[in-house]
Amino acid sequence: PLPGSKSSEKSEPEFIRKVGHCARIDEHGGRLFVLTNDGLCLCVDRETGAILWRAIVEASDLAMWSQNYRTESLFAGPSPWTLVGTTLLVLPFGGGRLYALDASTGKERWTLPGEAAFLVGVSEGRAILAGDTLTCVDVAARKTLWSFPLQGMLSGRPALAGKVVFVPLLEGIAAVELATGPKADPAIPATIPILATYTAQ
Repeated sequence: PLPGSKSSEKSEPEFIRKVGHCARIDEHGGRLFVLTNDGLCLCVDRETGAILWRAIVEASDLAMWSQNYRTESLFAGPSPWTLVGTTLLVLPFGGGRLYALDASTGKERWTLPGEAAFLVGVSEGRAILAGDTLTCVDVAARKTLWSFPLQGMLSGRPALAGKVVFVPLLEGIAAVELATGPKADPAIPATIPILATYTAQ
């Protein structure tokens, strides 16, 4: 309790009490960006706790409390808030549609439909999304540069290291060049070469 308070309830900041279950929080430039499991986005002043703006994104069904909550939804997210210039990228808890918001106002600039499980990261203005497909998006141009179906089952969160995306699959680890995506003959289904394989002992 606060000093002098007679209440036995635990004291919490006002903005935390009102946002529901906090799925993800990140800090950029003295501002906290909060995402709840039901799709509420908040920009909060780090020092005062004042809410600077609010926005709503469509939450995935996986974000709801269910018998699959501890497995499917935790595997699928949440991805970090990602700032690209003045554009804030957010993937709802549980995955789904990518949202691009104005970082200053929270207003929606554009969205990218899909069922991505992860916003992997951004390099040189290009965002990488992973789910059933691996997709590269030019954030400034608002267009997809390439997208390929994964030839295997995703087994965890991919990693972006420099200009290479490392994708963990049940079959092994795939390495994909950011500039080109998987190299394949256009006449045949795209495949991602396996960099390494592993087996459980």
